[in-house]
Amino acid sequence: MSAIGHFNIALKGYSLLNDSIGIIQCNTYTGKMYLNINEPQKALDQLLQTVEFGKKANVENGILKRTYAFLSTAYLQIKNVNKAIEYGLLAVESNNDALTKKEALGSLSTAYAETGNYQRAYFYSSQQKLLNDSLYNNNIFKNVYDLRSKYTYEKKIEQEKIEQEKILAKQEAANEKEKIKTRAVLVIALLFVVLLGVLYNRFRLKQKHNTKLSNTLKTLRETQQQLVQQEKLASLGFLTAGIAHEIKNPINFITNFSQSANELMEEFFQSKSEEEKSEIAYDIKSCCKK
Repeated sequence: MSAIGHFNIALKGYSLLNDSIGIIQCNTYTGKMYLNINEPQKALDQLLQTVEFGKKANVENGILKRTYAFLSTAYLQIKNVNKAIEYGLLAVESNNDALTKKEALGSLSTAYAETGNYQRAYFYSSQQKLLNDSLYNNNIFKNVYDLRSKYTYEKKIEQEKIEQEKILAKQEAANEKEKIKTRAVLVIALLFVVLLGVLYNRFRLKQKHNTKLSNTLKTLRETQQQLVQQEKLASLGFLTAGIAHEIKNPINFITNFSQSANELMEEFFQSKSEEEKSEIAYDIKSCCKK
């Protein structure tokens, strides 16, 4: 977008705010832009409208000083020397800034030279030269001041940079120290965890060994109890067998006696001889004595 376009956008904003001074400044510099692109008639129309607006708004001539200076230049470009002188004198008489006054003095010098009034042309040319020298000296002083300020500023920035680097170096050293400290803590924590792992492993192995020993002891005790129980049962078996044996002998004797007696009784009853019966009875009696 062109400079004129930017000024038109600004003009709309000042118009909404009803800011007369802002409107005058936008229109004035729009006219200056037309002068810069060598369109003096458009510049003239724009600047005359600005002057008309300023009069209606009752603004002071001092506010229109740049407008008068640019009007003087515009009239000079369309060869209207009298109007160039008129607006040039208005611009010079106003309380102008140096750059506006410089443009007005240049227009007046050129305009008077074209009318043949070389004395006035020389006067305004001299005034412009003095103003140029003043501006040049001011520019020199300003440049020296700017250089000095720049040197002071750069020196200050350099000093601040050095201080900042020192602070950063200290912070970096502190951070490095903190990192070393953190690493040491992590290593100690890792070693502690490893130690805990070793101790826990040993505890588990010991607990497992103790459990194994306890189970072995329990098994031995159960085995011992079983052996004792078996030994008791074996002793009881031997005792029972002995008792049974002792009981069996009389029973066998009684059984044998009963069988023998039974046989003798059968022989007794079958015998017909008294003598034989007496012998059998004697045998039965002998068996009973045994």
